Amino acid sequence: GTIRCYLDIQDYRNSKVRAGTIVYEYRDGTFERIPGILTDTDGKQYGYVFDGLEWKGQYYMLAMTFPELEYPNSRKTVEILSSADNGSTWTDRVCLDSLLDAPLNESTLAVWNDKLYVLCRSYRKETYLAVLDSSMTMVNSAVYGEPENILNIGRPKLFVKDGSLYGILRNHRTADSPMELLLVKIHPETLALEQTIFLDDTQPKDGYYAEHYFDGDTFCVVTYKMTDTEKPDLVLLTFDWNELVKSCV
Repeated sequence: GTIRCYLDIQDYRNSKVRAGTIVYEYRDGTFERIPGILTDTDGKQYGYVFDGLEWKGQYYMLAMTFPELEYPNSRKTVEILSSADNGSTWTDRVCLDSLLDAPLNESTLAVWNDKLYVLCRSYRKETYLAVLDSSMTMVNSAVYGEPENILNIGRPKLFVKDGSLYGILRNHRTADSPMELLLVKIHPETLALEQTIFLDDTQPKDGYYAEHYFDGDTFCVVTYKMTDTEKPDLVLLTFDWNELVKSCV
């Protein structure tokens, strides 16, 4: 197979203006850049790729449009793209901002019981969850906020483990409270939060955009934290998965 690397490029000399996502392919021991930037079949260009997975013989990916890219767009929107040719071409399937009627940012994908689950950070306090079928029709949705103590989240990550749906996310319990890293268990049918588990709450100045993997029964979370220094530290958090999911608050 071919490994592809998607890099979101910003021009820091010009107020962090997005220059678009560039793509590298790994072949024969080297990475080679594919000319141009990430573009769909309608000509829309993208920056800030969030997440992706294989589903129903295609690859689905979340990416964001930006007004400063060539496609005329007055706002940033999160789109679900799909590819039937291993990422050579991409089709825009649905605009999540329009579907959920909310301004969105970092988002994540998972498949449970033949449905696509998308958890989205918004520019509001609330967090949005959409459940879609293969036609990109929304069949269920939920909004999390103050009642669930889920506010102002950052960079969520959905995954399925042992038939259950989980999410990792940065969270603030109130608008002015320190950030914390949470693991939440989501009921895939009612979409209610069944468990909320603290992974880290050491109150960094910034951090907690996390990725996970499993090493046997060890749940490994790779993230970053900025504490008393000006540069963030990459950290690895490890937990006994069986013991972790027994605990909830």
